[in-house]
Amino acid sequence: MGNQRKFSDDGEYENEETENDSRNFDYIDEYIHCLNINRYSRGLTLPTQEAKTSSLSLAEHKSHVLQLIKKWCHDNKENLNLENFQLEEDTDFTLDIEFDQNSNVQANIECKCGRMISLPRNGSKIQMSNYYKHLYSLGCSHMKGIKKDGQKLQVQQQQLQSTISTSCAPISQPCMSPAEACTNKTTDTQLAPSESSTSRSQPN
Repeated sequence: MGNQRKFSDDGEYENEETENDSRNFDYIDEYIHCLNINRYSRGLTLPTQEAKTSSLSLAEHKSHVLQLIKKWCHDNKENLNLENFQLEEDTDFTLDIEFDQNSNVQANIECKCGRMISLPRNGSKIQMSNYYKHLYSLGCSHMKGIKKDGQKLQVQQQQLQSTISTSCAPISQPCMSPAEACTNKTTDTQLAPSESSTSRSQPN
């Protein structure tokens, strides 16, 4: 028996086995497509897992921020005319660092003046540029107070240095050493009897 034929509307016939084979190929193509999607999805999730594993902890983020602030104070103390310039946590600022629901670090810093500043990220690390701009701005009353106290300290140090320089100024008369003082005293003691004898030997 030959293959059964089915005629189409235009008079042409189709082979039923050929139609079944075509459907099978469609199923195979769809299956392969699903496999490719699964492989692609796995390829996308792997970098995310590696990023989470290699990211810094909250303690490491905090240590990184404190080191940046310490370095900035050291590099800018001359520009701010502050000899001993340091910003301490819980004294000059308060840090708030946490992870969001996507495990991305979010950080804010509250200046002692009351201003809350959002800290951006560069990759996975926190950047302090917004905080530095705030410290240099005219709106930070806390930084104004630090500068004012620093100027008062400099004036006090200059006055103290001036007082010390005045007290150590050279005296117009030469100072006498202890040995010279003893020699002069002995000489004066020896001269006193001679003068007394001379006065007695003179006739009345």
